[in-house]
Amino acid sequence: MSRNRYTIGVDFGTESARAVLVDVADGRELATAVHQYATGVIDERLPHPDEDVVLEHDWALQDPANYIASFQVAVPRALAESGVDPADVIGIGIDFTVCTMLPTTADGTPLRFLDAYRRELHAYQNLVLDGTGAEPLLVARVRDPDSGRVLELLTTEPALPMYSGNQLPTIGGKRGAEYRVYAVCAWNPSASRTL
Repeated sequence: MSRNRYTIGVDFGTESARAVLVDVADGRELATAVHQYATGVIDERLPHPDEDVVLEHDWALQDPANYIASFQVAVPRALAESGVDPADVIGIGIDFTVCTMLPTTADGTPLRFLDAYRRELHAYQNLVLDGTGAEPLLVARVRDPDSGRVLELLTTEPALPMYSGNQLPTIGGKRGAEYRVYAVCAWNPSASRTL
């Protein structure tokens, strides 16, 4: 391994991902690469083999398979263009359009990859909420199966980032309760638009 150190940034946009390789010593940009998503923005029907699922007006989805393909294509392309040894890369930073939430199982598998959910629109990333405007729209509903309590969120904003608490350590709560990963969630209605 050489004494040089590099970092790669990957920006996941609406229709493509861009990778940039930078020398950490002086910030020089050494190479860039772009990977166009195979499915682009999914706004008419789901990708093969589920193209019979037609989307209603104002849906805009992304397929998590595009994110994986971007790492497999854009990052190696930038490394090859620069001639940098991958062993000299000390970090990777990522950025997404707005706050793109990826629904996954507890082990990180995107729900869209599971047969049980691959035809479910909400197993994909939603770029914007559909139907927002002057009247509040029901955009989220969570039900606790143990207590039966329900939380509903209405908003007029086009984006709804959700934070799931997946970085929380186990912490103690009231009356000896333990709060673990995914035990909490928070929503942040936002006026950010991506389309």
